[in-house]
Amino acid sequence: AMSEKIERMELDLEAKDK
Repeated sequence: AMSEKIERMELDLEAKDK
């Protein structure tokens, strides 16, 4: 569950970077 949350956070950061 923890890894899933981190993965989602990383995706959010990538989307914001774009």
